Amino acid sequence: MGLCHSLLDRLVLIEFDNTSFLCLNEFVVSIKNIINKQEELSIQNISPIDGRYRQQIDNLPRMFSEYAYIRHRVQVEIEYLIFLSQNGVGKKITQTQINKLRTVYQSFSSHDALEIKDIEKTVNHDMKAIEYFLQKKCKESKLDSLIPFIHWGITSDDTGNLAYGIALNSNNFECMIPTLESLMQTLRKLAATHKKSLFLARTHGQPAVPTTFGKEIINFYVRLRKQYVRLKRHAFEGKLMGAVGNLNAHALFFPSVDWVKKSREFVKSFKLQPVVYTTQILPYDSWVSYFQILMNINSIIKGLSADMWTYIMLEEVKLKKKEGEVGSSTMPQKVNPIDFENAEGNCEIANAYYQLFERKLLVSRLQRDLSDSVVKRTIGTAIAHTLLAWKSLQKGLGKIELDSEGAQKHVMEHYEVLAEAIQTQLRLKNDAEGYEKVKKMTRGKKMTRELYQTIVRELQLTMLEHLSPEQYIGYAEVLAQDPTL
Repeated sequence: MGLCHSLLDRLVLIEFDNTSFLCLNEFVVSIKNIINKQEELSIQNISPIDGRYRQQIDNLPRMFSEYAYIRHRVQVEIEYLIFLSQNGVGKKITQTQINKLRTVYQSFSSHDALEIKDIEKTVNHDMKAIEYFLQKKCKESKLDSLIPFIHWGITSDDTGNLAYGIALNSNNFECMIPTLESLMQTLRKLAATHKKSLFLARTHGQPAVPTTFGKEIINFYVRLRKQYVRLKRHAFEGKLMGAVGNLNAHALFFPSVDWVKKSREFVKSFKLQPVVYTTQILPYDSWVSYFQILMNINSIIKGLSADMWTYIMLEEVKLKKKEGEVGSSTMPQKVNPIDFENAEGNCEIANAYYQLFERKLLVSRLQRDLSDSVVKRTIGTAIAHTLLAWKSLQKGLGKIELDSEGAQKHVMEHYEVLAEAIQTQLRLKNDAEGYEKVKKMTRGKKMTRELYQTIVRELQLTMLEHLSPEQYIGYAEVLAQDPTL
């Protein structure tokens, strides 16, 4: 909305004659009033994804809003009407009539959706309201002969599951995959930049053998890449099998048609994987498998966010200062890691939803119960929090700077991290007590270079006398630059 204000402000600076300018100015004022009203309504929303964070997920309403769900069901119903006609059910319709029907969902507007909602207030059934809306559209287009075949032989979930499938599939390829690709690219670049940057590893929070910052970053990249491959390969399922999954009406009235085969073809037309073994509802197995992938990604991102937060706390990673930003209402010196905190929090919220979906959607009483309906309507909410998490992490990574000198200093202040090298060489010299000897000399101690060298000389390990922590990083540099190794 801020961008709209900016564009409108620039528009009024263009030179026009007086009359044109006055008309344009009135138009700009009118549009600004509409935008201000929208902002006023937005700030009163209970859900943060519809208020505070709306601009960050501006593509999702097109897929998961009530409007989108209605539009997708209208699309399915119209395509099903065409499908029936092409398979001998009802009057054969021409390509011109097909084009006219498709215009209904191709030009579907918020006004159309509101009209359907008004019908629903009377009939108290969302799918029947869509059916009555389509009856009206057929009459307006002089296609009255098609009216008896709208929603013929199928149930609400035949339309609904396909509508959700369209939304989930579109969102995966248009939003989730590109956002994850961008995040992974940021991680890969960060790892390459810092492949040699000495960094103190910590196990149980205590100094451990050295690593590089790039190697620690590439670990997360590789984990995300595995989930990314699963995300790209995932196939959402869909069904068109009638009231309890047997296409009863189709089989009775048109027995010469292989409706199971035709059902598969219809579902595939929406780029969904057809399922023919169903009750009244689609088994949600493929949905839950997808949510599990997102949950894995969120858990990885949560871990990375927590690590970055900790590195910032340890002052090994710093946050860039942005002019005009405030870190605290009372402590003016603060520069806070809020993006990593936001990523972590949004991952928690989203995963709580996915865990609910996993518990709830895989079980349905007998051939149908409706308790899944309200749960499914929160799918967009879960995905919105997921996208917010990924984008917050991306934003946070763009603000960090490794304090290379400070990080190296931390490593060089902890010569005890070379205790592994000492005890390992003692074992190579067949000293059965090597580990215990080094443990006695080093456990719980912070070692200086001088103390380290004293211990090495005492143990007669000449090879290690001049070893320093920065030389003891193994394959960290190689691994940081080659994730396929």
